[in-house]
Amino acid sequence: MSEESSSVPSAIARVSAIRSDRGKTLESVIVEEPLEIRVAQGEEESRIAITMRTPGNDLELAVGFLLSEGLISGKNDVIKARICG
Repeated sequence: MSEESSSVPSAIARVSAIRSDRGKTLESVIVEEPLEIRVAQGEEESRIAITMRTPGNDLELAVGFLLSEGLISGKNDVIKARICG
């Protein structure tokens, strides 16, 4: 399986919060974003799933999802995994 590198979005964001004990503060929160998993066979591409995840390791997550759903039997079934868009 070959992988194409991409920039990994941060899984932590700073947000403004108002706390009753300290007033307005900046807090760190974990970010969750959707991941759409698609599979291409020849010229045909199919959307398999959209799942929520903490950003990072998206290629590994997608291949693991395909394995857990029985759509592949191992990493050798994947010719190439890449981040789109």
